[in-house]
Amino acid sequence: MSIPAWLGLLSFLSTSVPALAQTSALVSQPSQIWFGMGRTDTPKGRADWNRIFFEPDATWPEMLRHVQVITATADALTRLTDDELAKFVQRLDEHHIALSVAVLAQNWENQPKCGNGVEGYSNPGTNRPIIARLKRVGGRISYIGMDEPLYFGHYYAGKNACQSSIDNVAERVATILREYTAAFPDLTVLDTEPFPGISDQHSWQEDYGRWMAAFRAHVSRPLGGLNIDVNWPQPWSEGLRAAFTFARSQRLTVGIVYWASPKPPVGGHVTNDMWLDSAADNFYMIEKREKLIPDRAMFASWSQFPERAIGDASGLGEDDLIRRYLKMKGQH
Repeated sequence: MSIPAWLGLLSFLSTSVPALAQTSALVSQPSQIWFGMGRTDTPKGRADWNRIFFEPDATWPEMLRHVQVITATADALTRLTDDELAKFVQRLDEHHIALSVAVLAQNWENQPKCGNGVEGYSNPGTNRPIIARLKRVGGRISYIGMDEPLYFGHYYAGKNACQSSIDNVAERVATILREYTAAFPDLTVLDTEPFPGISDQHSWQEDYGRWMAAFRAHVSRPLGGLNIDVNWPQPWSEGLRAAFTFARSQRLTVGIVYWASPKPPVGGHVTNDMWLDSAADNFYMIEKREKLIPDRAMFASWSQFPERAIGDASGLGEDDLIRRYLKMKGQH
């Protein structure tokens, strides 16, 4: 990927509506399907991992046959034994599925005293063990997904906020990513950021351009793409459209995380099925109503729902979103 000269940015933005009309033409292939495995430190999360990866002669779930990339957090992988990690890697290889690791990519070690309890911060020492163990069992990381470094490093103003300069955010990120790129030099680094959390910021396009340049200068490689974490249930259409337009102008691939944050009914509470229905409504609105087709359709969640990754007799799992998505696309 090359980064276009910033002299052309204002010219592009002045003609953003025609450019957006060409968005779908820039996506020559159907969206890849990325599937996020849940936590390994909860009973239901661990049961999913056991059933898919660790049990002898485990049946591969039907919907995962449509998945190109499985994502897992560095923390979830750290909690696996070496034997479990080896089985996980073997199953991915058997089904020709790439691994993406979600990383808290901002370094707080030997930095000003901020970032404690703020999303997206870690230190090199917490990342090294899983890197070494993956190498030892023959695993390969194809993608790193950074956890919202620009937003939480530069814009976030809550408790213990760093509000670092964009250059310092890139410097912090480089410290963590060097651990990964040294071990897996061919991996692609993707940025996950919240929208409209980012697009609500003043001069965010110029800021993001500086972020891309600083990232390349400190990490010695270009940013590989943008994953959009929509701030449900806030009004999102304008921010998402702006993010798409901007990303395409910079030749960044685009992913959208399809999850949900439904409001509970009056006097009631959110259920697993309500969450899944809301998430399906979201990808239908984005792709059918807004006509925004991402390069990566990403199914993941950071909330208590869905209660399981793969459905079973006790209820539907997140894999049901893949079924609904393929049906919407006329592929299932």
